[in-house]
Amino acid sequence: SPPAHLSDWGKVAWGRLTVLLDGMGILTVADSLALERLCDIYADILQLRLTIADEGRTYTVQTEGGFLIKANPAVAMLADADRRFKSYLVEFGLTPAARTKVKVDGGEKEEDPLNQFFG
Repeated sequence: SPPAHLSDWGKVAWGRLTVLLDGMGILTVADSLALERLCDIYADILQLRLTIADEGRTYTVQTEGGFLIKANPAVAMLADADRRFKSYLVEFGLTPAARTKVKVDGGEKEEDPLNQFFG
C-alpha cells in the first residue's frame, strides 16, 4: 500500500507503478524512497498542468510603458518537474532507452531467430 503522506495523485501513481515495476521484476524494498519521489514528482506534474490549464501559459502585466507578457512560473516549474520525472523513469528502466540497460527478470529469454542467421 502507498505511504500515507503521498497526495491522492501520488497514491494513484504508486499503485500503477508498483504493479508495473513488480511485473518487470525490478522492484525491491530498497527502491521505496526513490519510488516515493517518483510518485511525488508525478503528482506535482499533474497539479502544475491543472494550474497552467486554469491560469494560462502567460499573463499580462501593466507597466508604465504599456503591457508586458510574462511566462507563468508554473510553466518553468513543470519543465523542471518533467526533467526530474524523466531522470527517475530512467533509474527505474521505464523509458525505451533505459530498458536496454536495466536487467529485467522476465524469465527465460526466447531465442532470437536472427542469432541463428547471423551467429
